[in-house]
Amino acid sequence: MTAYTSTAVIALSDNPGLQLAEGAGSPENLAFGGAATPLDATLHVPEGWLLTPDDSADDTFAPAAIFAGMTRRFLCYDPQNRDRCEIQIYAAQILPEWVGLGSSYAQVLARLWGPKNLGTIPHNPDFGEVLTSGGWRGVSVAFRISVWRRGDWILILRSRYRTENAYEFRPILAGIVGTLRFQDTGFVDPI
Repeated sequence: MTAYTSTAVIALSDNPGLQLAEGAGSPENLAFGGAATPLDATLHVPEGWLLTPDDSADDTFAPAAIFAGMTRRFLCYDPQNRDRCEIQIYAAQILPEWVGLGSSYAQVLARLWGPKNLGTIPHNPDFGEVLTSGGWRGVSVAFRISVWRRGDWILILRSRYRTENAYEFRPILAGIVGTLRFQDTGFVDPI
């Protein structure tokens, strides 16, 4: 496991699983399709972790009729500890009649991805998170579901870690989530 240090806490939560920090590591680009989507961003990935592209459609939430489409675009993990912690990064387009708060989307996603809600924090109207738990391959895990809304698009980081390793991975995830920055800093929400 690569050592990881947080340099500054930028938002505190009473829930240690939902804190944000400025993390160390190299900035990596998340490209989602340029002008077609306002989701292009950077985030810091800890040394030794991989950020690999993916393009898997996810129709898990199709019955809810909230998203016009949802695709897993990246996987982020430490190859030595992938079974203990992994981040899946999704892009989803929202149907116009379902535009809402970032934390509301996180709660909807949490209902299927981890049925036990351990806390919700709306950092701002467009960015919110839920910490939830459940089982994964026979072990107890926590899911940190982070959602940013940009117009009719949302960026989702679905972080999964074994609960027995929470104290190891919470600060790493705080640093990754806390360093996400959208490249289009002049974006004006049309909604």
